[in-house]
Amino acid sequence: MNSMKKIFLLLLLVLVNCSIFAQFSLDGELRPRFEYRDGYRNLMPQDADPATMISQRSLLGLTYKTDLYTTRISFQDVRVWGSEALKTNEISASLVEAWVEFNVSDGFKIKTGRQILKYDNQRLIGVANWNQIASRHDAVKLSYKKNSFEFEVVGASNQTAQQSDLVEVPYELYDKLYKNLGIVWMKQAFENFSIATLSVFEGLRENNVNDKINTRITSGLIFNYQQKKISTALRTFYQGGKKQDGSKVSAYFINATFDYKYNSKITLKAGMEYFSGNDDPNMIGEKDNAFDVIYGGRHGFNGKMDYFLKPASTLGLGLIDWSVGLNAKLAPKVTLYADYHYFRTQRNFTMGDVLELTNYSAYLGSEFDIQLDLKISKEILISALYGMMLPSDAMAAIRNREINTAHYFMTMLTFKPVFLKKQEINGPD
Repeated sequence: MNSMKKIFLLLLLVLVNCSIFAQFSLDGELRPRFEYRDGYRNLMPQDADPATMISQRSLLGLTYKTDLYTTRISFQDVRVWGSEALKTNEISASLVEAWVEFNVSDGFKIKTGRQILKYDNQRLIGVANWNQIASRHDAVKLSYKKNSFEFEVVGASNQTAQQSDLVEVPYELYDKLYKNLGIVWMKQAFENFSIATLSVFEGLRENNVNDKINTRITSGLIFNYQQKKISTALRTFYQGGKKQDGSKVSAYFINATFDYKYNSKITLKAGMEYFSGNDDPNMIGEKDNAFDVIYGGRHGFNGKMDYFLKPASTLGLGLIDWSVGLNAKLAPKVTLYADYHYFRTQRNFTMGDVLELTNYSAYLGSEFDIQLDLKISKEILISALYGMMLPSDAMAAIRNREINTAHYFMTMLTFKPVFLKKQEINGPD
């Protein structure tokens, strides 16, 4: 442990001394979050007590930049308060980022290593930052940006460990992560309009018996239009190929948003998300029609109580989410966010066994979310959130729970200090 500390301090001193001809920064993040869960993600069982917890993310990152390259290494510790007994030394730190990006030529860069991938509104590929652990990928990225045009290609190939016997072995984390990943992103922006395309190719090992790789493809278009008071977006995606288990998939996703800036303090919002699904919760046809957002952000898009995170959340019946809301600047450092969501499946459905089938309406429930943000400074943000879910009998049937109004409360401190930042571009004397 002492040797590791010496190495870290030596690296820090070298980077600080090198900063006379480059840029160096040492930054961090502390994010403790208190949660009261009385129906968060799922309806509470009868007579069950609400859960309370405090989790925390603690992150430290080093960034070093020259004209030729930029590199970043960051570590984090994620824990629930009280999960470690006193006078113990349980190591829970993990590597978040470890990458280097080379400036090959004007607008062209190559980035390799452990990195965060995010595109568009992060619906399909994103950092998933609400989760205290968040998402990162071991990948190589080639990017080109010139004026209003962007183009990126990402590739990744995973293996569980080094091949000590020099023979390929099946990927052991087949049920938790892709074996291979490819991403193609392209965007062209105009004065008030932009069009982009995003395609994600996944190679998924089928099971632990064989090493067959099934390929799933998710591809679509993104349109954005913006002027002084109005901002709109339309996203359409298709998902085809095969899922991990080898079954065929044919699904689609549509997202539309509309924002109207009423004045300098109030913005009104409306949106719709449509996930295709299957006709019957008890049976999948020749192809699975339930769309999955794969590696994107899930929190907050369909309500901040996170009831609909994956196709299984509605037993593969799909989801339609109509939402309205507003953002209001109550004071220079205080912002209010209020949202309403109306949830339903694609159509009415039937559940039960052969002897006793029950018909259910497509309506699943309504959710109200209110969040208050206090931005004390550039480094300090305090957030408080209250959410309430009003479920229907259809929701209760899908979740196999009784109908109970659900409540969720959260308060969180986000502290992002920059401990050290030096910049000298003139070189040594």
